[in-house]
Amino acid sequence: MTTTTGGQLNQVDLSAVGALVEKIKQRPSAAQTTWSAEVRWTGAFRSEATVRTFAPTASDEPKGMGGSDSAPNPVEQLLGSLGNCLAVGYAANASVAGIAIRELRGGPGPADRPGPRPDLTVFRRHHRQGPRPARLPGTRRRASGILRHPGGRPSGHRRR
Repeated sequence: MTTTTGGQLNQVDLSAVGALVEKIKQRPSAAQTTWSAEVRWTGAFRSEATVRTFAPTASDEPKGMGGSDSAPNPVEQLLGSLGNCLAVGYAANASVAGIAIRELRGGPGPADRPGPRPDLTVFRRHHRQGPRPARLPGTRRRASGILRHPGGRPSGHRRR
């Protein structure tokens, strides 16, 4: 796989990513991480989660479900977290592969239509920075320059 080294692409510090990859190659146990959050109930259907040193993230249920609708509910937060995780993965892989991302959007959940949605759709620029990259794992390249996860398709596109 052809990669770009040094500098930045898509606002990703390629040197830092490269250093992490090398560290994990040398010591695979460095890839093992532990995540935690502390949750505190604040009354009724409200709670807040604190992660590391960040400000607490509030949670509540909609009024129709007995809450006061003062914050996203836990399921909405989980869907947003999953979408953010996918976006980080696409940005990291695209940047290391030398693909400049113009726009990245989408996410899990039905939103305004029934049925599964595409995980994320990546619209890349028509020019590349650096040598021609290999295809990102788990995606198919389309003539329109759109990379998509095999689990979904951007609206308006037919499945091939």
